[in-house]
Amino acid sequence: MPKVDADVSEARDFNPLDPGWYEVEITKVPEAGTSEKGNPVIRVELDVIGGDEQNDGSQPEGRKLFKTIPTTGEGAGILKNFLKAFEIDYDQTGNRISFDTDDCLQARAEVKVRHRTYEGEKQPDVRRFRALGSAADSDED
Repeated sequence: MPKVDADVSEARDFNPLDPGWYEVEITKVPEAGTSEKGNPVIRVELDVIGGDEQNDGSQPEGRKLFKTIPTTGEGAGILKNFLKAFEIDYDQTGNRISFDTDDCLQARAEVKVRHRTYEGEKQPDVRRFRALGSAADSDED
C-alpha cells in the first residue's frame, strides 16, 4: 500500500469546545450580509487564544468560533454588546450606529460558549461577550 507523508504541524482541533468562557481574537469580519431571513447581519470569525483545558484533555487555543450578529431590530442589542466588549470605536447618531469592520480585526474579548444541536451534531454557540479582565468585576460564570 502507498504511504502518506502528511504535515500536521498546523492541524487544528475541530471538536466542539466545552461550555464556558474563552479569550478570543477577531480574525475576520467580511462585509455585512443578510441572514437566511433576509435581515442585515455581520459575520465574525474568532480565534480562541485562551481558556481552560477541555474535558478530553485538549487545549482550546487555535480553535475557531463564528458568530452572526444582527444589525437591526431587537437583535441589534447584541451588536452594541459586541462593540463594547471588544472595545471597538463606533459613532452613534440617534438610533444609528456606524463603525469600520477593519477596526474589529485583532480586537480581543471573552466569549461565553454553550452547546447547541445543529443538523444532529453538537456545535459551539457564542452566547455572550465581555471585555477582557471584566470577570473579576462581575458575578457572571
